[in-house]
Amino acid sequence: MSKLEWFSTISDFARRHITIIVLTIIILFQVNLDTALVQTIFKTILGFLITIVLSGIAQFSYTKFNFTKEDNPYNPLALAIIYLGTALLVVASALAYYCIEYKPNIPLL
Repeated sequence: MSKLEWFSTISDFARRHITIIVLTIIILFQVNLDTALVQTIFKTILGFLITIVLSGIAQFSYTKFNFTKEDNPYNPLALAIIYLGTALLVVASALAYYCIEYKPNIPLL
């Protein structure tokens, strides 16, 4: 891989993910606010950003499909299933963190 191809790859990645990177940096600096509602909103947005990043990584790592081709009718469904799976994993992780950190009195089945 030549230097020009490497730079093109890095710049494409940065342009595609600049919004997520900027929002994540803003949220991480604002997490120490005192209002519980604002903290909850920022943590929810951070959870969505984590979901988007993880679904992008999963799509890149585990699929061989070129989702930009229009001849494949399963493109939206495959991307939706990947996003749904990563969203469920993020929600399960957040719930586990809540149960460990705050120890609610929830009876287990």
